[in-house]
Amino acid sequence: MITALRRTTRRAGAALVLVVLLAATSSPATAAAKTCGGVGSAAKEATVHVRGCLSGPGGGQAPGSSGEPAGAGSGATGPRPVVKYVIACPGNSVDTPAEAVMCAQAVAACDPPRLLHWRYAAPAGQALRLDGTRCLTGAEAAAGDGAAFPGFTVEDLRRLPLPPGGVVLEPGNGYALTGVPLNAVAEAAALVLPADVAGFAVQVRATPVSYAWDFGDGTVLGPTADPGQRWAPGRGGGAAGGVQHTYLAGGAVGVVLTTTYAGEFSVDGGAFQPVVGTAEVASPAVPLDVLEGRGALVAGATRR
Repeated sequence: MITALRRTTRRAGAALVLVVLLAATSSPATAAAKTCGGVGSAAKEATVHVRGCLSGPGGGQAPGSSGEPAGAGSGATGPRPVVKYVIACPGNSVDTPAEAVMCAQAVAACDPPRLLHWRYAAPAGQALRLDGTRCLTGAEAAAGDGAAFPGFTVEDLRRLPLPPGGVVLEPGNGYALTGVPLNAVAEAAALVLPADVAGFAVQVRATPVSYAWDFGDGTVLGPTADPGQRWAPGRGGGAAGGVQHTYLAGGAVGVVLTTTYAGEFSVDGGAFQPVVGTAEVASPAVPLDVLEGRGALVAGATRR
């Protein structure tokens, strides 16, 4: 597989076009950055990459590195390591001067304006060793691990694969009867999703806070904080704490539930902070046939 990088610059009034062709197999770091997950790590494979990309150790052998994660076995409470970032291109190393070599894989692996960087780290006084890869801007790389977290916005929350609420309609046989209340229940639960924001490990906690029902006949109920409750013996229609709707005309309809989530986020294991704004997720329409019932005299009927 060939990766192409095409970059145009202006020099002395003329356009200079540089085309770099690079085999994608030339460095394992590229594959590690695109998947954004450490080798054999199920947790990192499940990480949602909201902005930028982060991969752990195992992103390929970089020059001047033993390949062993820096500080292995030292524990999270040890002294803060010395960190240096180097653009992940052949010819660059931890001893590379500021004028680092540029290559296609560093550009293609990350969202602009960030480039793929090798992260070297070690306790003070020890040789720096490869400790993974990150997508960083030049300023973020220069700041090391002191780079500022860019924040987590409601737009980031809406990019996450938040699940639609489950729809339960009772009596649950695909039919409703005019004049008889239909019972509706939303099934949704809070969940925590791992995410990557510009190379920072983020935990996002999403909690369903309200529900809106479109019953397909022009009636919209909600948003309401009440998810409804399943029918139980002794519970009559219209009981407190339930969600019901009565159809006035027959026909085929589709019932849609929209679940609203509030979010919180935690950066690198820190305290959870609220996300300003909410995310809405609509469920697929549930088909329902509304039947019309009529009273009629039937010959031969007996009273029991």
